[in-house]
Amino acid sequence: MPVLALIRLSKHYEGGKQKYGSRNWELGQPVSQYFESGYRHLLKALGGGADEDHLAACAWNVLAIIETRERIKKGLADAELDDLAGYNLFPDIDPNPSDTPDKDLNEYLMSLKESEEAEQSAADAGHDHFHHSQ
Repeated sequence: MPVLALIRLSKHYEGGKQKYGSRNWELGQPVSQYFESGYRHLLKALGGGADEDHLAACAWNVLAIIETRERIKKGLADAELDDLAGYNLFPDIDPNPSDTPDKDLNEYLMSLKESEEAEQSAADAGHDHFHHSQ
């Protein structure tokens, strides 16, 4: 377990307790709100936001999505809380590819590298031609 990360996450929970009340998160909210908040915090972290621990807030929201969906499966939460059930933002991408994601990523990165090398070779060839014509 990533102990230092969990300490930061627990501090985020503590801040939520002070702001919203003890165990308020257990009341639940729609999964879409967790996604929106988590995404917003991720973007703020990527943008260098330092007004709060945005990565811990993002992680908190992701864990809240997991917890909500698990509680729904066990009949401990209302299924209507998962307002994104069946929603697919990327309908053209197979969510369960037969190949491993790493393989797909490696193939993609290799194709980018090959494209860049081909462009560089073409640029070098054009550059050499320019010098020879002078």
